[in-house]
Amino acid sequence: MPKIFTEKEKEKLRISMFESGFRYLKREGMTHMSVEKITSSCGIGKSTFYNFFSSKEDFILQLIEYKRRVALEETERSLNGREKMTAEEGRLLFKSINSSVNSIYQYLKLEDLLKLQKTSSYLSSPDIHEETELLCHVLSHIEDVRENPDYGLIANLIKIITLVIEEKEMLHEEAFEKTISVLYDALFANIFKERGAIHEV
Repeated sequence: MPKIFTEKEKEKLRISMFESGFRYLKREGMTHMSVEKITSSCGIGKSTFYNFFSSKEDFILQLIEYKRRVALEETERSLNGREKMTAEEGRLLFKSINSSVNSIYQYLKLEDLLKLQKTSSYLSSPDIHEETELLCHVLSHIEDVRENPDYGLIANLIKIITLVIEEKEMLHEEAFEKTISVLYDALFANIFKERGAIHEV
């Protein structure tokens, strides 16, 4: 007879699978990360996994969302009761989101992203309103942000930086750090008041 989980047990098990799956993703990549390894490390059967996720690709997509929620929670904690963080703290926050070992995108190869796009509209057709709300929420907690920032441009610049970091082996190694620095300068020029004129597109 299948085990019946309470809602609290379901959420605890879901988080356990996410954390276990992320460890395997970092070590082995999406292709070699198996459902069997995730379920074995969590002490459950494969059938239980498929009660939560329709496929490994669905698991990865939900893992992306989970990591996003965790990042938001960490941002809230970093405020430590303050209404806003400084502009410099905001810059460090954006850099840490992309460079952190907990950023899932750096462990996904281009072919992984293409595969995810084929199985879901989530990555191929991003929800612009959702992205705007997320950016608006984050920027509302940072000082010296421009009035009426271009959220679409900011979101695109963040994605470009992420893609550059993911595919760094395709770039000239000696110019990589300078390239990232230039991209961050463009990003911050479009976020903060004191960073000069906004780049006209």
